Amino acid sequence: MGILVRAILLALWIFSISEAANEKVLLKDVTALTLYKGQMTTGRRSSPVPQIRCVGGAARGKFEPKIVQCTNQGFDGSDVQWKCTAEMPSDLEFGKITVSCEGYNYAEDPYILKGSCGLEYDLEYRSGAGKSGSGGSWVDTKSKDGGWLNFIATVVVILFVAYILYITCVGDPSRGGDIGGNRGPYGGGWPGSGPDTGPSPPRGPPPSYDDTFGAKTR
Repeated sequence: MGILVRAILLALWIFSISEAANEKVLLKDVTALTLYKGQMTTGRRSSPVPQIRCVGGAARGKFEPKIVQCTNQGFDGSDVQWKCTAEMPSDLEFGKITVSCEGYNYAEDPYILKGSCGLEYDLEYRSGAGKSGSGGSWVDTKSKDGGWLNFIATVVVILFVAYILYITCVGDPSRGGDIGGNRGPYGGGWPGSGPDTGPSPPRGPPPSYDDTFGAKTR
């Protein structure tokens, strides 16, 4: 009987060791993680948590990826650097991400419990995207409105400048087309300005013989 009990205990011990070996994984040797929406992590020392969980960001609650792939980008001596990707709308992207795994025997154990890794992330809008209020479609409406306003302002300025030039070059139409400035009381004006309708000034006496030729009289 004693031999049978010992054999059973030995078999259970070997089984527990083999199970532990299957559940214990060196963290830096994990090359990739595939996480699913609605599924929970495994737990040994702590309670299971959702594999994918959004914890912040401007677009939080707008979209939840169904599957997230995280790849090991390298080990910095104390922790693994992860890069996570998922299929999502083109105007959304991951912000800050945190991949957490349960240490097998203690918190900082380099070995982790298999299946215990989960992702917490911020969901953000991509740069340049603005809210349009059309049921999840996001466009930069502000820049479009600004373009129309600039166009209208440019047209107004051009029309104003054209009007100033017209007034300067043509003159005031209410003055009856009098171009070339005011004329004196006897008419005249510049050559080609039109017929003179005013009276001609009286002519003086004809110059004397001496005045005409510049000679002196005695």
